[in-house]
Amino acid sequence: MKVNPKLTAEEILETEFLVELKGYRIEEVDDFLDTIRQDYILFTETLKILEAENQALKNENQNLLQEKNDLVVLNKTLKSESHAKEIEEVSNGTFIKRIANIEKLLHDVDKNIKKIKSDK
Repeated sequence: MKVNPKLTAEEILETEFLVELKGYRIEEVDDFLDTIRQDYILFTETLKILEAENQALKNENQNLLQEKNDLVVLNKTLKSESHAKEIEEVSNGTFIKRIANIEKLLHDVDKNIKKIKSDK
């Protein structure tokens, strides 16, 4: 939100009032306006600093959102790869069990063939 003040510190400094018979003391008015001007300068500088900090925080927030999105994508990718690896490991495990069973059967067959030959 951009603030658009009606007066600048310089306009406050340069403001002059008409002098009337029962008016205020010029020195008191000038001193008061000088105080207002100093506050105005301080407020203006503070506003600039806060706007810069706000923009920096917006940029940081945008960067963090992008990092979060990148991490979400990476997480999904890793989960997919992990799932594929689990499937591959299960498939490999199944093949190894089948090969072990076939080897056992072949061993039993070989044992039976030797037994038959020795019985003759």
